Amino acid sequence: VTKTPVQRAATGVWRGYKVGIVVVATTVALVAWGISVLNTGGLPDLDPRVVAVMPFENRTGDPGRDWIGPTTSMLIEQALARTGLVEVRTFEVTFPSGYPNQAQVESEPDSDRLVDFASEAGAGTVIHGAFVIDGDQIRLDASVTDLASGTLLRSIGPVRGDSSGPMDVIEALQSEVMGAMAMEFDSALAPYVDQIVRPMTAEAAQEFAQGARLYLVERDYEAAQRRLLLAHESDPDFFTALIWAGWNAEYNLGVGSEAVQQRDSIWAILFENQSDLSPYERAVTRGWQARVENDREGYVRALEEACDIGPGSMACFDLAMVLF
Repeated sequence: VTKTPVQRAATGVWRGYKVGIVVVATTVALVAWGISVLNTGGLPDLDPRVVAVMPFENRTGDPGRDWIGPTTSMLIEQALARTGLVEVRTFEVTFPSGYPNQAQVESEPDSDRLVDFASEAGAGTVIHGAFVIDGDQIRLDASVTDLASGTLLRSIGPVRGDSSGPMDVIEALQSEVMGAMAMEFDSALAPYVDQIVRPMTAEAAQEFAQGARLYLVERDYEAAQRRLLLAHESDPDFFTALIWAGWNAEYNLGVGSEAVQQRDSIWAILFENQSDLSPYERAVTRGWQARVENDREGYVRALEEACDIGPGSMACFDLAMVLF
């Protein structure tokens, strides 16, 4: 997180807060949502410098595409976090509150869900969105909003692509979001526009979304572990799935020899691939490595760093347990 105000490149006005992205399916929905949020007068108690990414809403009518929402959110979050220029809530913090069932989506107005999500995540700005199918294409539209002040700032998109290859569309959206932020808010983001997070395969994304839901929402840890490990098996460069599998093995799968062996093998892979992890994941992995080496102080320092990046995350829980 930068310690100095950010210069708004387009106008030269100095701003002391960061930005979130709100993605909606259509221009009409965007305008209606924007007006309803602006009418709330904003949420001044929330920190506008903190950004949270809400899992994108599936408006295709096809539950088989539910995995696209959390996948899109996670990849945008990681692209933003890697810049070090915004404070981003971790996916594990925002996933449960931002992944409601369809009945909740239909019964609660968009503005109310967004306000609830922002309040729970403790974020003054939010990346929120939806995706639709238009013929043989998938479509994403985006806008930049500051929820803390109730200010709608900029619209982005639409971003379209072949619906049979949604990962390409998600990758394009990452670039659009980073470019819009660089032009509108902080020229320091410009070098990161093309340094987006490489999407995992669609198969890995589907397994991971199911595993995350089983872990955080349904609390079926054995089933979650199978999905998380399958996600990494489907794409060996998709290390985020292993991070989650490591947490699951640490907390939920017992202390039997098989669970311990699985946990240690997961950690060994992550130790060797730290350069491919997000800042939060690198801190978590350094903590695990320090624990293996019986470096208690190093373990605490790493967990403190991870908790600073992701307040309310599993790293904070682990830190609390260690300090206690």
